Amino acid sequence: MGTFSIQYRLRRTIVQDAFVNVRLTNAVMSGPGDRPIDPAAFDQAALAYASEEGVEWRIEAVTVEPHPSQVPLPEGRTRYEPAGDIDWWEGELGGMG
Repeated sequence: MGTFSIQYRLRRTIVQDAFVNVRLTNAVMSGPGDRPIDPAAFDQAALAYASEEGVEWRIEAVTVEPHPSQVPLPEGRTRYEPAGDIDWWEGELGGMG
């Protein structure tokens, strides 16, 4: 008897982190009221460094989970087929008889 399978879509998320020094420019140092640093300008300045060649990104975490959108395999994509044949009835699922 052959094998049967059901296609299932997974999602892998890779979280990376990096450290950057943000220069204290006039734009960054123009915070509201008595705050010397403008948080939005600070974030924007830090994010501007994200694509710089010298930024060292390191993997912080990797998660794999079911994809919330299960769709048919798009044209041009491949899917993983486990090696070996398992009789679906007598294999991992066990017999019903």
